Amino acid sequence: MGSLAQPPQLSARAALLADGRTGTILFEQAAHERLAPASTTKIMTALIALERGDLAEVVTVPQAALTVGEASMGLGASEEVTLEELSYGLLLVSANDAALAVAIHIGGSLEDFLALMNERAAEWAPPDTHFVNPHGLDDPQHFTSAADLLTLAREALSNPDFVRIVATPQATVAGRPLVNTNQLLGTYEGADGVKTGTTDAARECLVAS
Repeated sequence: MGSLAQPPQLSARAALLADGRTGTILFEQAAHERLAPASTTKIMTALIALERGDLAEVVTVPQAALTVGEASMGLGASEEVTLEELSYGLLLVSANDAALAVAIHIGGSLEDFLALMNERAAEWAPPDTHFVNPHGLDDPQHFTSAADLLTLAREALSNPDFVRIVATPQATVAGRPLVNTNQLLGTYEGADGVKTGTTDAARECLVAS
């Protein structure tokens, strides 16, 4: 295992730094502690959507996708958008309506999509992760760890469509201007992803590459 010569003093409760190519851990702090992941959850939502769907397919937004507030694309019931457009909304502005629309479309139902999310997490041994929604809003039974987020991010970054979307600083999608919540893009040399997250329980989360 590699390590940093002078580990940083962090305000974060948990953290992990790794070589993305090899997975070598360079620094870790409470890396297996189960914590609220906020919208870093959407990495898994997007990964399953990109693996199981076609970006060009048209999705009719169900009313059920509009039942959760906070971050949104401003989707309307019965609006037709592509899976690619929803993926941009999901990963750039962390849209909860996009997350629910993706989940219902790909899974057939929210419950079946959550089963797909948890089946994927169960592949990690042992997993520190359990999902009860596709967007990351706080719930005591919705948690992950820095270690599992590393595993998830590495899997997602092996998907070229995911890489392209999370590296996009801003885009006009479905007639909507979207600005990526990841402020490292364009301000930190070499930054090309991945996902932010903020809730009361999670506070501020970041998966960065």
